[in-house]
Amino acid sequence: MSLKQTIEMLSKGSAQAVTTLNSSSVDAEKLKNYLYVKTPIEKSLIGTIEESTKKRIIFLCGSSGDGKSEIFCRIHNKYSSTFEFHLDATHSFDPGKDAIQTLDDKFAEYKKATKPLVVGINIGMLGNFAAEGDLAHSDIKRSISKFLSGQDVSNAEHVFINFEQSPKFNLKGDLIEAPFIGPLLKRICAMDDKNPIYAQWKNSPDGTDLSRNYALLCVPEVQQRICSLLFYAHLKFDQFLTARTVLDFVYQILGGKGSLFDNIFCGKGSELFDSLRMLDPCHARSKSLDLFQVKTSLGLISPEFQVFRDDIRSEFGLELTESRSWVRLFYVMQDVELSNNFHHRFRDDLKRELFDEFRDIWQLHRDYDGDNKEKRTRLRKFYNDTFISAVTSFANRFAPEIQRDRFLLGKPNGFALSANSPIQPELSRLASEAPTQLRSFDTYLKVGDEKIGPVPVSVSFLELARKINHGYRPNTHDKTTVVKLEELVEGIRRIVRKTDWLYIQTDGSEWKLENNEYEDEIIVERR
Repeated sequence: MSLKQTIEMLSKGSAQAVTTLNSSSVDAEKLKNYLYVKTPIEKSLIGTIEESTKKRIIFLCGSSGDGKSEIFCRIHNKYSSTFEFHLDATHSFDPGKDAIQTLDDKFAEYKKATKPLVVGINIGMLGNFAAEGDLAHSDIKRSISKFLSGQDVSNAEHVFINFEQSPKFNLKGDLIEAPFIGPLLKRICAMDDKNPIYAQWKNSPDGTDLSRNYALLCVPEVQQRICSLLFYAHLKFDQFLTARTVLDFVYQILGGKGSLFDNIFCGKGSELFDSLRMLDPCHARSKSLDLFQVKTSLGLISPEFQVFRDDIRSEFGLELTESRSWVRLFYVMQDVELSNNFHHRFRDDLKRELFDEFRDIWQLHRDYDGDNKEKRTRLRKFYNDTFISAVTSFANRFAPEIQRDRFLLGKPNGFALSANSPIQPELSRLASEAPTQLRSFDTYLKVGDEKIGPVPVSVSFLELARKINHGYRPNTHDKTTVVKLEELVEGIRRIVRKTDWLYIQTDGSEWKLENNEYEDEIIVERR
């Protein structure tokens, strides 16, 4: 088997991509066994099975391609004498029945038998069964409905183990940890003869794109940068990263026609590559990057770049002809010590400031315990300078003439009606409300004595807030993010309307109206 054939087994189009209890060639089995990374989900499933002392149904649920079948194949032989396994509840292999009818039959068999049952099933199919399953299984359907709605399923007969409970990434300061993807890349690149990919690479001819790309992927800093990129795609585009998705991604970036760097950002054929194209470092704009690209495209090569280019060619055999390819190399290898480190001069230009800020603020919300003054100061700065500032600017976008400490209530016939808006972060709430998932953190506000929240802030929401603070006017292209912002503004406006002071502005004139309840009159003051 060649290196190319070995790599092709990682593709989602490979016949080996889906594991069944009786599948896989010897080579595929060898590769899968070597690459397998034991996950917390597998440990949780085994622990639940071994602790089970009575008849029950254990649902292992997730999404297509996240490795349910692989886990089942690994534990089936050990537990099949005491547990019944239903490997793929998403499909029916009986042409006369659909998947739901097959599940009806399986649950009917379970109720007559004495063995516990372990079911591997997609979340979507769980919902379908809860809606369309046979009434004879109403008890199971009720448990599924509770699980899908986020309720605690205390029924000991139905246990749910969900892949979503195992985060794909962890944050530790500036470090982005990928508990599954990181070890998987290390295994793929391990310089060990037990590694089928490395063993084939050693014996493969030099000078091919595949051979060069594998050598580049073996650089540890490149693997870490790829993990960070996948994290950004996960955050910004809700990219779902199953085991199959990641393996296919590795296949595409290694086996594509170009260099590893171009394959990462120019790939096609999956949502993940669509997301990564949006994260192409060539979209970054700075004077030094633009000058580099213009000069390089004109053949104006500086002596420093000439040395760097020659050393890259010598070490990796790379012959990059496009300036954009070089920018991608600068980004992916920015943490690698190379030649004269010419690429390090662009590190600041290639920073992902949006994601860095989101990571920092998310960790502040996670770690804030109510006592730490430094964290409180940083949180207050975020709320005042970024979050509340953006909300107020957005609310007042049709009346830039009103003061920043006021909130626009309306602008009928050209008269801007506004009121003071005492918006403050409710920091005391954050100490007991740590974020539960990476895609967003919850914010809490106080408008006077009234509370607003939780308001989830995703990286897209933060990006919109940063742009508004720099003068951006949101439009229909901002879609759901701007809808959430409008809902928040309307919530604040409902509270601000209750104030006793109202300001009216038009053509440079301003009036202040005060509702004096004690005297039962409205006092008008021209300002």
